[in-house]
Amino acid sequence: MKTDKKTIFLTGATGLVGSYLLKILLQNGHKVYALARDKNNKSANERVFEVLKFWDQDIADKYFKNCIVVNGDITQENLGLNKNINSLLKNQTEEIFHCAAITELNASWDVIKKVNIDGTDIVFSLAQGCKNLKKINHISTIYVCGDYKGIFNENSYNVGQNFTNSYSKSKFEAENIAQNFRNKGLWVDIFRLPIIVGQYKDGKILYFKNIYQLISLCKLEIFDVLPLNGIKINITPIDMAIDAINTIAFSSNMIKNMTYHPFPLHSIYIKTIIELASKIFKFKCPNFIFLEEFQIEDFSPVQKNIIKNGILPFIFDTNIDSTFTNNILKENGFIFPKFNINFLNIFLKYFKKYITKNEEKYFTVNKKSLLNTKI
Repeated sequence: MKTDKKTIFLTGATGLVGSYLLKILLQNGHKVYALARDKNNKSANERVFEVLKFWDQDIADKYFKNCIVVNGDITQENLGLNKNINSLLKNQTEEIFHCAAITELNASWDVIKKVNIDGTDIVFSLAQGCKNLKKINHISTIYVCGDYKGIFNENSYNVGQNFTNSYSKSKFEAENIAQNFRNKGLWVDIFRLPIIVGQYKDGKILYFKNIYQLISLCKLEIFDVLPLNGIKINITPIDMAIDAINTIAFSSNMIKNMTYHPFPLHSIYIKTIIELASKIFKFKCPNFIFLEEFQIEDFSPVQKNIIKNGILPFIFDTNIDSTFTNNILKENGFIFPKFNINFLNIFLKYFKKYITKNEEKYFTVNKKSLLNTKI
C-alpha cells in the first residue's frame, strides 16, 4: 500500500501495539517521533530499538535512523518534554498514533487513570498546538462495551453498560475525552482492538497476556470446571490488526471522526482454544459449563480469586460487530484471512516453544502472579 510520507508522533512505542505499529510506519518511509521512558537501567532509545529489533532486525538496522526517540512520560504535563522537543513536535507533527496505555485489567484505579485517562487528555491537549496536524488515531479496546448485552458496533458507545474491571472503564473514559476533543475541532479516529495474539504467519509476539495467561492457568490444572461454555472472544493477530489500522489511517477517502473495529467478523469459542491448547501442552482440559450452571461457592479461595480477577472479564454476552470496518477495509483492498484451527495451532505452538525454552524462568516468575492473575 502506497502512502504519502508523513511526520508522525507515536506514544506507547515499547508496547505490543505501539512497537509493531512503529515497525510498519518506519517500513513505509514515515518519520516517527516515538515517546518512551528510560526504564530498568536502559535508555528510552535502547528500549525502542530493542523492541523494533525483536520484530525485524533488518528494519531496525535500516530504518531506525528515521525514528527520533523522545524521552518523556505520558503522565507528566506536556509529557515531560523540554521546550525544544515540544516545539519540534508542534511544528512538525502531521499525524498522531496514541497507543500508550496500561492494559492490565484490574490495575489500581489511581494508576490506570493517570495513564489511560489523564495521559490521553495530555496527548490531545498537546495535539491542539500542532499546527500541521491532520488527525489523531486513538487506540482503544472493544472492552469499552462493558457488560452490555446486545450488538455493539462501531457507532455504539454509551449504551448503559457497567464495567467489571478498571481497564475497560478507563478506556471508556478515554473515548469520552476523544469525543470532547472532536467537539473542539480535532479529527480523532478511534480504533477498538480485540484480544491480540501473535503474527499470523508464525505466532511471534512480544508479550504473553490475556488468552495466553488463561492458557497458562489451565496448564496448572487448577480448575476441573470453568464457566466458559458458549463464550466467544474476538481475536486477531498483531500483524493483521496493524495492517488494518494502517490501511484505514492512510486511506485518502476516509470520513472524519469515525470509530473502527479492525478485526474479523467472526469470533472464536474460548472452549475451542483451550481444548486445542490442552492437546499441544498436554494438560487435562477442564469441563466447560454454562454460566448459569456455575456456583462460585464450590470453588476454593484461590480459585475464587482467579475467577474474580482473571476469568470473569472474558464472560460477557455482547455481540461485537465489525461489519462497517470490514466493508471499509474491503473497499481499500484489505480482507482478513480466515482464522481456522491451523492458525490457532501456529500461535499456540509459538507460545509452547517460548515456554519450553524459558520454562524455569517463565513459571518461577509467573506462577505466583498467575495464581493472583489479572488477565
